[in-house]
Amino acid sequence: MKKYAFKLDNGNTITVKPPTYRQFECLRTACTDGEIIRAVADMADYEVHELTKVWTIDDIRRFIIEFPAWLNAVRNIDINLKVPYAPEDEPQERLENFEIKTSDLKIVADYARISILDAEKLDLFQYWGLLHDAVVWNCRRSESGRQYLESAWVFCQDKPDRKKLRIFFGGEKHGKQEN
Repeated sequence: MKKYAFKLDNGNTITVKPPTYRQFECLRTACTDGEIIRAVADMADYEVHELTKVWTIDDIRRFIIEFPAWLNAVRNIDINLKVPYAPEDEPQERLENFEIKTSDLKIVADYARISILDAEKLDLFQYWGLLHDAVVWNCRRSESGRQYLESAWVFCQDKPDRKKLRIFFGGEKHGKQEN
């Protein structure tokens, strides 16, 4: 399991395991100082009164910046933690009147055959991995979904396929150098 090492101003280093989906959402949506402190304490496995004795305000400020950045860095390294994405050629009509805040949770819960409450308790990396797998599995079930996955694959590539480019533009025939 991936863990985050966070160094406090007092020189101590604590190890923080990945948060659950619910813990991550509590930090992400925290508005007040109290909500932020409770969210950090929960993720760092401290009681609030213990956290405020050991951590400085600067520790908390750094943690709420650095920990989500670490989570995203880990997610960006592993393609299986990201939902495939491709920009749409034609924007589809959307119903903006009603916002669904739990659709990703529902997708994960249905795919894993667990309740939404259990999905909220998943380690964030497990949650992201299941969300990725659920979306890919659902897309593979239809022709338009498979086309979307193909577009998403092309969209996320950051290195050229030199062999295919040489074949397409000349210089090699079927992967072999011409003389």
